[in-house]
Amino acid sequence: MPLCYINADDFGLHRDIDAGIMTCVAAGRVTGVSLSPNGSGLDWNLARTLSGQVDLGVHVTLVGEPWLSDKRFFPSWSRLMPWLLLPGRKQVLEREIRSQIEAMIHHGLQPTHLDSHQHVHVMSPIWSICCRLAAEYNIRRVRVPATPTRAIAKPSLAGRVLQRLSERRSRERPGSLPCVGIAWAGHNTNEIFDRELDASGGRDVELVAHPACDTPSLRERYGAWKFDWETERAALLSDAFGDACTRLGYRIARSGDAAGR
Repeated sequence: MPLCYINADDFGLHRDIDAGIMTCVAAGRVTGVSLSPNGSGLDWNLARTLSGQVDLGVHVTLVGEPWLSDKRFFPSWSRLMPWLLLPGRKQVLEREIRSQIEAMIHHGLQPTHLDSHQHVHVMSPIWSICCRLAAEYNIRRVRVPATPTRAIAKPSLAGRVLQRLSERRSRERPGSLPCVGIAWAGHNTNEIFDRELDASGGRDVELVAHPACDTPSLRERYGAWKFDWETERAALLSDAFGDACTRLGYRIARSGDAAGR
């Protein structure tokens, strides 16, 4: 039976994102959580309550939030990219990524996996740094955000570039789980989840989710994302999603279950 590992991103960016994720964890519809160690809304005590319930990973956040190491700020991946081309960036990047990993460990949380906000970790030189630090800190899995088939990749130039780069990264890390839920992140519905799981061909997958409780406060902080958090959360919690997993032969599980088979 193929496994569907459901990971919620962005924990710690806002209390209403965290509230939506916690609801899905309680319902057994989120089995992994990636937290942003430099998130402005991060409650470490709340994060520790998840330990043992779900896999807890580091959501390396190099865009959208000030860095831990030196407070520099990049609003998006498109603003980060030109900076990456400048000389002498590897040491600065490593210091920040290491700071974020060590922040989790300092608060009693050993990361089980590593991914990143806006998937910037697949870019060079961030990718090689993340892989090396994952090995150093015994982080067993690094996300490769490649969809199981290009037919369900995001239908935009940025989406096609991400897919091709991620396919290259998957060859560098054999055994990586393909990802669903990426093309329509923040706008996923039951129909989209059903279609993407069906297109996965019975392979183990990671479903990347963005559930939250939509509030004026969340809209004020992250309204530019134009996410439909409530719809995605409702889809994850719905009977229809559970029925689709059963019909397509998927068992909702933690990523360690896949690694141990």
